[in-house]
Amino acid sequence: MFQALFLKNQQFRTIAVSRAFQAFGATLFTYAFLVYAAELPHAKLAVSVISLVLALPSMLQFFFGAIAGRVTQRIQWILTTRLIETAG
Repeated sequence: MFQALFLKNQQFRTIAVSRAFQAFGATLFTYAFLVYAAELPHAKLAVSVISLVLALPSMLQFFFGAIAGRVTQRIQWILTTRLIETAG
């Protein structure tokens, strides 16, 4: 099912590849940032703040999903926000 959809649907393929790169990069960033934070003078506080910041998007996922459901031209918005994230 996934393979057929991936091969036939260009928009789905673009989103799937983008998500894979994002997940890989986010994982590497998280590990590197946690190792760095663990070496700070207030390591427990730093790691706690990082954990909260990383969990916040998951907690707000329903709210953002409701907003995203109202967006027209979804692919354009996804690509634009990914470009802004990359530039920022």
